[in-house]
Amino acid sequence: MKKEQEIQQYSHAFAKRTTEYYFIDHTHITGKEILSFCDIMQVNLFIIKHIYLEWQQEMNRLKSSYFDYENPEVKKNLAIFVNSLSNHILVKKDIFYHLVFKSTQESLQLLLYPEEYFEDFLKQLKKEKIKKNDLLPFIKYWDFHRNIFQKLMLEMEDKSMALFDLNWIWKNLLNDKKESAENHIKIFDSIYTTDWQKIIPQKINYQEDGNNFYQKENTNLPKVNFEVDEILDVPNSLNLQFAENNNDNQNSLHQQFRQSKIENLRQFIALNEKFLYINQLFDGNSLAFNDALDKLENCQNIKDALLLIEKKYAQNYQWNKEKEETKQFLNIIERRFL
Repeated sequence: MKKEQEIQQYSHAFAKRTTEYYFIDHTHITGKEILSFCDIMQVNLFIIKHIYLEWQQEMNRLKSSYFDYENPEVKKNLAIFVNSLSNHILVKKDIFYHLVFKSTQESLQLLLYPEEYFEDFLKQLKKEKIKKNDLLPFIKYWDFHRNIFQKLMLEMEDKSMALFDLNWIWKNLLNDKKESAENHIKIFDSIYTTDWQKIIPQKINYQEDGNNFYQKENTNLPKVNFEVDEILDVPNSLNLQFAENNNDNQNSLHQQFRQSKIENLRQFIALNEKFLYINQLFDGNSLAFNDALDKLENCQNIKDALLLIEKKYAQNYQWNKEKEETKQFLNIIERRFL
């Protein structure tokens, strides 16, 4: 399979997972929320870019030949209207999935194949001569290789050049040290795993101690039946394990992480944390994670919440109280009942 197909296939899976996780407890997403949608800022920025470009096309289609759009009063009121809309972005799940797919695909192309990405980008501008002002509206959406784009803007200062010349300047800039793709790929991989060697250029070789950084995802994850609501009070319960003070560890979980009270678990836990807890504490079962939040939110106090965790989740998923993910999740639950 060609790299373009691999990138497309991965982007579909990435978009499906991220949107499914986000919309577990949301009916829509706003502009502000899009900017913190996932840990990969480039994906978030490209989502905003696609919204802006589609919106711009729609606004142009609305213009009628019967009206004077250059009239100062019309331009002023249109600007107010546009600004108002831009502050009230609201996207539903089915539409948002396609935005995430396109933005993930574009992000991977930019990250791993910047020369090809930029060449395609210039063609899409459909201009014989390209000036700095033609690129300025897009520079704010480029996060990967930002240093190279900034240098490009300096090179183009007060210049107008043919497409070939601009490509020549771009390729010379790419001889400079590029931003490493490794850390970004690790973040992509933490959200959805694939065989990256099918996607990344052959010249990029991510090996550590002779082993690939990335492992195949476990597709045979256990599912849990939550029909029984009874919680048994067993002697070695989590409320004793995790609440017990240890003289050798004065910085207990509660002392170390205690902050202000959390009013709502769903609203507090960000998307990247959902990935962490679903994958590390719930064996990838997003439905079980969602069920846990519902039941924990309805607990009357911290004792009931910890008993619920111990009987229904910690035992089933074999939580390790020493793992950082477990400590973080329990701290969030503690803060809910401060």
